[in-house]
Amino acid sequence: MNIYNIIQIVLNLYIGIVGGLNSYFDPDYSWSCETINQKDNPIQFTILMLHFGIPLLGGYCDFPKVLLFIGFTQNMFMFTLFADFYIKTYIKKK
Repeated sequence: MNIYNIIQIVLNLYIGIVGGLNSYFDPDYSWSCETINQKDNPIQFTILMLHFGIPLLGGYCDFPKVLLFIGFTQNMFMFTLFADFYIKTYIKKK
């Protein structure tokens, strides 16, 4: 667990420093308003649905089933909302 915490601290520092330096030296750069990465978001939500769904259905994990169900449904809704947004914005627009 300590290695995970150290990795998270290093990554968050990197993101904060790079975003801060970019926004300081380039006034047109906004790290909080970057474009949506259309390829990674559906993959991210699918991986998280699998991450929560496999232990939920497999029954081999001692983690509380309620929390697994909440995580699974939340990512299912996020995937659905992103898919709806993507279709309305990029596919029907053309």
